[in-house]
Amino acid sequence: MQTKKGKVIKMKRKNYTLSISSREEPQALTQKYKTMITKAKIAAMICAALCCGAGCAEDTVAQSAGNAAAASQSQTAAAETSQTPAETSAAETTAADTPAPQTAAPEEPSVTDDEFIIEQRFGENVLMDYNGDSPDAIIPDSVTIIGTSAFSASISLKSVTIPNGVTRICDRAFKNCNFLTELAIPDGVTKIEDATFEDCSSLTNVSIPESVTSVGSYAFWDCTSLTALNIPDSVTDIGDCAFRGCRSLTSVTIPESVKSIGDGVFYNCDDLVITCKAGSCAEEYAKEHNINYKVM
Repeated sequence: MQTKKGKVIKMKRKNYTLSISSREEPQALTQKYKTMITKAKIAAMICAALCCGAGCAEDTVAQSAGNAAAASQSQTAAAETSQTPAETSAAETTAADTPAPQTAAPEEPSVTDDEFIIEQRFGENVLMDYNGDSPDAIIPDSVTIIGTSAFSASISLKSVTIPNGVTRICDRAFKNCNFLTELAIPDGVTKIEDATFEDCSSLTNVSIPESVTSVGSYAFWDCTSLTALNIPDSVTDIGDCAFRGCRSLTSVTIPESVKSIGDGVFYNCDDLVITCKAGSCAEEYAKEHNINYKVM
């Protein structure tokens, strides 16, 4: 037998066979026949009930599954769309705390004219290069730093005017300026850096201000035309080989403030006489290196 849902239920069905004995009475036969008919009806009712029950069970299972799926979808949607105030606040705080992507700072502009290349760096106007061919260079008043090798190997340069606003002259700034004859370092510069005037072979006069506290290594190496130098009382140390090869140097005054003099400072300065105070570092240095000196 097949139910309305297509499920097959196998039923054992009794075959009721009417057998008539020749010895049974007609009335008895009628009663026996009725009994058999009644049993057949009962069996048919049981079968129908079983079929209906199976179909109803399947309907119930299908309906329960559908209800469960709907409930699951409803719970998922609720979980996705609902947030507690604390969760919402935390999410907003996290978004607010997330740093915005940073963009690279624009490069500071360069100022270029026919002679000077000036760049703005960290609030300073740095003279990066000199392109002029004039023998007399006048640095613009806006410049505060003369950069590394800014005038290096400017072979036509004879004199330079440095504005009072300059506070630093970087290393090798005037190296190999072979025709530079004189230069005044402005107040505000605190150090003559390494090799600043190296091989300025025509330099005869340089003025060092009281603001300078240190003379760097090789600062005046091979300034072969330099004849005399007065080191101010503000200087405390002189670096290695600072005046090495200054063969024309005959007089240097070194103050008592100088506490350190490096190696080879006056090497090949054969005609030099150091003027210093008795008991000073300069006197001890002159004695140690067999340099002529006089006490003032």
